[in-house]
Amino acid sequence: MTALDVLPLDYVKESILEVDFPDKDDFIESLIKTSIAWVEKYTGYRLYERTEQFNVYPASCDYGGRAVLPFFPITITEVKNKDGVVLEADKTYLTEQGPLKLTVLAPVKSTIQATVGFTDVEDIPHPLIDAACKLITYLYENHSAYAASIPTDIQILINQYRRDCTI
Repeated sequence: MTALDVLPLDYVKESILEVDFPDKDDFIESLIKTSIAWVEKYTGYRLYERTEQFNVYPASCDYGGRAVLPFFPITITEVKNKDGVVLEADKTYLTEQGPLKLTVLAPVKSTIQATVGFTDVEDIPHPLIDAACKLITYLYENHSAYAASIPTDIQILINQYRRDCTI
């Protein structure tokens, strides 16, 4: 899946931007990808499924490394040390209310491979989709602005979904 599966080009053109000409299709696709990426970065939610890899470094005070992965949804598929050996991990699984905390008991750098993101667009919280749509509109209408800030109404929609900080 990609950002264009979450918000298809035709849907954005017809329902969001209300344009019917193909001249700016590449630009609009870019805006879709940018908007989805911004919502994901701002909230920690991954709106479409893919595999990501995270590095864990050993803590200086013991022989274990701790990774806090503020992404949702997430499924840990593998934890390996730097030599590729699969490690055991003490997992505290992700809940809707907080980030996953994974302790890797290894004195060396480790790698976590995880599947992140929603498999079905219908499962994505509607305010996240609405925020991406509003951001697409904002960026389309202000495409030549050099210094711009994200509108407050977009932030208000998704502040409740931020996973890596408190508001």
